Amino acid sequence: MTAPVFADEGLEKLCAGWLLGARVPQIAAVVPRLHDGLFTFGPARALAASARANMAAGEAIDIATLAGDLRGTVHATSASVLAQWHVEYDALLTPITSILDGLEDLERQRVARTIRHLPAESTGAGSLATIAAAVQSAPTPGGVEIVTAFDGVLDVLREFESPQTTRILTGIGALDGLTGGFQPGDLVIVGARTSAGKSVMGLRLARGVWHTQRRPVLFHSLEMGRSQLIRRCIADEAQVDNWRVQRAAWSHDGEQERVYQAAKVVAEWRGLHILDANLPFPDAVAVYEQWAAQQQAPGMLVVDYIGLVRGVPGVERRYQELGIITHTLKALARRLKMVVVAVSQLNRQSATSLAPPQLHELRESGDLEQDADCVLLLHTPKADDGLDWQPLEVIVAKHRSGSLGTVTLDFTRRFCRIEDAA
Repeated sequence: MTAPVFADEGLEKLCAGWLLGARVPQIAAVVPRLHDGLFTFGPARALAASARANMAAGEAIDIATLAGDLRGTVHATSASVLAQWHVEYDALLTPITSILDGLEDLERQRVARTIRHLPAESTGAGSLATIAAAVQSAPTPGGVEIVTAFDGVLDVLREFESPQTTRILTGIGALDGLTGGFQPGDLVIVGARTSAGKSVMGLRLARGVWHTQRRPVLFHSLEMGRSQLIRRCIADEAQVDNWRVQRAAWSHDGEQERVYQAAKVVAEWRGLHILDANLPFPDAVAVYEQWAAQQQAPGMLVVDYIGLVRGVPGVERRYQELGIITHTLKALARRLKMVVVAVSQLNRQSATSLAPPQLHELRESGDLEQDADCVLLLHTPKADDGLDWQPLEVIVAKHRSGSLGTVTLDFTRRFCRIEDAA
């Protein structure tokens, strides 16, 4: 098996392409992040070094200047090639911060892999030199604050006075009671087998945050269109069969009237925002950041579902792509101080099992399980055929800052409705 290479030449070229067209103030804002260890592709590293040198000398930065700096070096690159990199970056409409986040994550993985693969005699002079080189090449991010315990306690005491800012409640009483609510910055994975209610749960969590705390939420559906999602919300509110609402096939006039009244209620859920575009992942992250910047205290982003997320440039294996996706979503949650929920299927081996799911059954589970702050696994035990509803077990299988356990909710599949058990 080939060892993974934690590098992405395409991403480095995109960073170089941004450098070629960015204004001096924009470059100045990220210069501390453009160190040599960030790059494995020689021309990109040389361009970053040239940009740093030109900025330090107060000189103008443009394609002709940078191409001239590279002329005659081992990384000589024509102005037309540089211009093409700039065009490729412009076509993506991706913030440079997202690209730098991805490159820094790859660098951390390179450093970690270097340290993990040290020889057994870890006290030898050669091993110490390897460790020193790895530490020196690790990024030093800007904006990092180190505080004393005294200052930290003051911050926590302020948070105690405003608990609504330090926990995100879903409005599902049993789940909030077990978890204590999610925390801003959490990455939550909702995993289940096919047709076990993953999308219904994701939508229930999103609108529950809006209803409970009036914090805006964004539901990104890669599987269903917005019309289908809104019809599900109306079916839930009206308690009318979802298939009837999807097809406008009413059983009687009274049912149709209930649906129209429910539609008026759903129309007032102004804090529930829906995105149904199937975008490449870098573009999707840019949309998430743009949406969050326009909201007052955004509460939650739901991605339904992570198995359909694609488009990370330069990766060769799905597990590498998924690793970058989950690391980025976690960083996004922390940076924007909101909860990110990623819906995930379980692996094929568990599809026919009737037993409650377990963590290791998450599809492509390594990074999902590692990066998640909380993992909710859904399980629908076999119900009596005559029931309109069935119990839905929500297993809190991982929780960094709370309890583990299981809560049982009522799942009325025909209405796409999840609520606390009666």
